[in-house]
Amino acid sequence: MQIRYFSALLAASFIASASFAQNLTKEIIVEREVEPAERAANRPNGISPSILTPPLQRFQLKTAEYGGTGQLNRQVIQLEPAAWADTFRISPYRGYASAAYFPALNIAASAGYRIINKANTRLGAWLQYDGSSYHQPTWAMVRPAAPEEENVTLKRHTFSVGAYLGQYLGLYGILTADARYTMGTFSQPMVQKDYDQTVTAASLAVDWTDSPANRWTWRAGASIDHFGFDKSTPVLAVNAPAVGETAFAFRGSLGRRWSRHAWALDASASFQHLNHTGALAPEILGYEYPEGPVSSFGMNFVPGNSATYGLITVRPRYDVTYGALSASLSAGADITTGQGTDVRFSSRAHVTFAPVAQFAAWADFATGRVLNRLQGLFDFNPYQLSCLTYTPSTTTDVKAGLTVGPFKGFSLQLWGGYNKASDWLMPALAESHDFYLPTDLSGIYYGARIQWQLRNIVELHLQGEGAPSDLDKGYYAWRDHARWVLDAGVTVRPIKPLSVGIAYNLRTQRSAYLVTPLLADNQFVTSQASMLPLGNTGSLNLDARYAITPAFSVFANLENLLCRRWRLAPQVLSQRMHGLVGVSVKF
Repeated sequence: MQIRYFSALLAASFIASASFAQNLTKEIIVEREVEPAERAANRPNGISPSILTPPLQRFQLKTAEYGGTGQLNRQVIQLEPAAWADTFRISPYRGYASAAYFPALNIAASAGYRIINKANTRLGAWLQYDGSSYHQPTWAMVRPAAPEEENVTLKRHTFSVGAYLGQYLGLYGILTADARYTMGTFSQPMVQKDYDQTVTAASLAVDWTDSPANRWTWRAGASIDHFGFDKSTPVLAVNAPAVGETAFAFRGSLGRRWSRHAWALDASASFQHLNHTGALAPEILGYEYPEGPVSSFGMNFVPGNSATYGLITVRPRYDVTYGALSASLSAGADITTGQGTDVRFSSRAHVTFAPVAQFAAWADFATGRVLNRLQGLFDFNPYQLSCLTYTPSTTTDVKAGLTVGPFKGFSLQLWGGYNKASDWLMPALAESHDFYLPTDLSGIYYGARIQWQLRNIVELHLQGEGAPSDLDKGYYAWRDHARWVLDAGVTVRPIKPLSVGIAYNLRTQRSAYLVTPLLADNQFVTSQASMLPLGNTGSLNLDARYAITPAFSVFANLENLLCRRWRLAPQVLSQRMHGLVGVSVKF
C-alpha cells in the first residue's frame, strides 16, 4: 500500500513541474569567437580513385596483298595524308616549289600553296609544267620522208593547274573536292611533217566519306571529266575530225561494321560521251579495168556519229577478320550500255592469311568490264591518232602469292596468276598510223622479289617477272607485250641527308601488232595481225638527293645512262640519256 502511494505522489509532482515550466521563458545570447582549424585528410577505407573512359570502337588495319618494304621515288607532295581520324595533320610548311632541267631539253617546274591550313580545313592550289624535246631518225617512221629530212623532232609540253579542298565534319565524315585543268601540245611527225596536236583536259571531283568512329559506313561521290584533241588529223587523204569525250561518274557505298566483320553495298555508274566515233578498217581503194581484180586496198578511216557508253556496277560486299585470316568478298553485275544492253558477272575477292608477322599468304580475284577512256590511252601513248574511239573491254585476273620475312633484313615475295582479257586495247601499226587494236589475250604470269636492308643505310632489291608473249598470249597489264621483266637496284645512304640509288630495268621481247590488209576470195577485204618487235629496254638509272636543310634539297634523276634506244611506240624511239637536275624548297 505504501509503494502505490509513493508512485502516485511522484507522478503528480512531474505533471505539476511540466505545467509550471511552460510558463517560464528567457532568451539567452552567448557571444564567442571560433577559430577554424584544418583537419588532416585521412583516406577512407575501401575507396580508391578510378578513371572513367568513354566506350571505344576497335579498328584493325587490313593487310595488303603482300608485305615487305617499298621504294619511294622523289616527288613533291601536293597534299599530305591525314594523321588521325578526327583532324588533319598540320604541316609546318604551307608551300613548296621545285624546278629542274637537263639538256637538250628536259624541264619540269612545280609549285603549290595551302591557303587554309587548319586542323579541320584544307584549301590549296598547285601548278605543274613538264617539257621535253629530242630528235629521232626518219627511218624509224613508216611515212616517206623528204631527202633533206634526216631527223624529226619530238616535242611535248604540258601545263596543269589545280585546287583542292578538305573539310573534316566530325561524326559526319570528311568532304573533299578536287579541280584541275591541263593543256598540252606535242608533235606527231609520223602523221605529217611539222604536224602538232593540242589537247585540253578538265576535271572536277567531289567525295564525302564517313568518319571511322561510326559503325554505319557510307561513301558518296561524283565527278565530271573532259578530254579532247583540238586539231583534225589527215588520214589517207581524209581530214578526220578531232575526237573529244566528256565523262560523268557517280559512286556510293552504304554498310555496317562490327568488331570482326562488316557488310556493304557498293554501286557506281560511269558514262562516256564521245562527240563522234571513228575506227580504222580495211577497205578497197581502187580497181583495174577491164581485168577487174582489185589493184589497191588498205586501211581507211571509218567515221561514225556521236555515242555514249555506260557502265553501271552493283556489288554487295562482305568483309571479315578472324584471327590471322581476313577476307573481302563482293559479287554482282556490270551493266554496259551504248551498243545495246549487256549484263555480265562482276566480282572482287581478296583473302589474306598472316599467322605471324614474318609470313603472309594472299589470293586475289577480279573480273568485270572497263570503259576505255581516251585520256588514259593518251597518257600511255600520246602519239596515237586523234580521230579514233574505242568500245569497252572485259578483264579477268586471278593471282596468289606469299611473303616471307623480313629476317635480319631479308625478305622474299613470290606470286603468280592467270589473266584473260577480251577486246583489250594493245598498241598497233596499220600502214603509217599508230592506233590501239582490240585484242583477246590470256595466259599465266609469275614473279619473285628478294630484298635486303641494313637499317637505313643500304637497301638491295632484285625482282623478276615473266609472262607469255604471242598473238593471243600475254599479260594484259603489260601493253608492250613483254616476255621477261627485270628490276635490280641498290640505294645507299652514307649520311642522313644524302641518298644515292642506282637501278637497272630490263624488258625483253617487247612487241606491238602489225595490221596488214588482205584480199579474201577476191571479194572482201580483211586484215591480218602479226607481231612487230619494239626492242628490249635496258635502262640504267641514277637517283641522288641531298637535303641541305629540312626545307631545301637538291636532286638529280638521270635515266638511260647507257644511251640505248628502243621503241616507245611503233614509230617513236626513246631518248638517249635524259633526266632532271634541280632543287626543291618548302616554305
